Amino acid sequence: MKRLLLTAGLTMSLLLCGCASEQSESENKQTEPPAETVDAVKEIKKINVNSSPKDVGDWEPLGRYSADITGDGEDDMITLYTSVQRDMSGELMWDDTQEWVLQAETAEGVYDLYDERIHGNAYMNVADFYNEDGDIKVISLIIAGNSFNEIREYSYNGKEFEEKIAYSTDDVSSEGINSVYSSIPSYE
Repeated sequence: MKRLLLTAGLTMSLLLCGCASEQSESENKQTEPPAETVDAVKEIKKINVNSSPKDVGDWEPLGRYSADITGDGEDDMITLYTSVQRDMSGELMWDDTQEWVLQAETAEGVYDLYDERIHGNAYMNVADFYNEDGDIKVISLIIAGNSFNEIREYSYNGKEFEEKIAYSTDDVSSEGINSVYSSIPSYE
C-alpha cells in the first residue's frame, strides 16, 4: 500500500510540475499570444451532500482513509469502491469495465465525489497541501484507463467539495490514446 501511495503521489507530482521559461518584456511584445494549453484554467465542479448516495453495499473497497477532511474536528472516511467481485479463492474477477465510486462520509452526510465506469483502474491519494492559511487536504483520483489518463482533485471549501481535473489526456489528444505501459501496480 505504501508503494502504491508513493507511486501515485510521485506520478501526481511529476504531472503537476512544469517548467516555465522566462522572456523579457520586449520578447513578449514581439511574439503572438500563447495558444491555449493543457495548463489553461480548469473548470471547478461543486459537489454537494448526496441525499441518496450510490449503494455500494457489496462492492469491493480498494482504498480507504480516515482523517478530518472537512475541518470540523471529526474524522471523515474517504473510500474508493469498485463493482468488481472476488471469486471463492479471493481473487478479483475483473471485467472489461468496472464501476468506480469515490465517496466521502462526513458528519454532514455522504458525498459521491466520483461515480463512473472505467475501462481500466483508479487509485486514490490524500495529501496535505500547505499554504499561509494552514493545510488543505486534497484527495486525488488517478485514473489509469486504457483509452485515457486523468487526475482529478477534490478539496472541501467549507460548504461543499470541489472537483478539478488537474490533468487529462483528453486535453492533449482529441483522437484518444491506447496505454501500452504503466508502472502503477495492479490490484491483487
